[in-house]
Amino acid sequence: MPRVAKEIVDIRSMARAHTETMIKVLTSVAVSKGAQAGARVAAATAILDRGWGKAPQQLVGEDGGDIKIIIRQIIETATVSDDPLVIEHDDGDPAATTE
Repeated sequence: MPRVAKEIVDIRSMARAHTETMIKVLTSVAVSKGAQAGARVAAATAILDRGWGKAPQQLVGEDGGDIKIIIRQIIETATVSDDPLVIEHDDGDPAATTE
């Protein structure tokens, strides 16, 4: 396992070890009359997100319609060739090459 991945796992494990305490901290902020409204909302949101998941977000284009992706250039080659592009896929079948 690469070192970075192991460090990420260790950090996750360390953070998860404090889950119960952090939920208690978030809860105390969320119900505290002395906490600023923004902090109370942020704490309440964090608790709900962890318990119920984040609300789904609808992705829309600039005009509120579908998102459109325009591909202007697909492949950039160092040499120009009139030969067709060959895409190979090895699934164990020697005749699997597609032209």
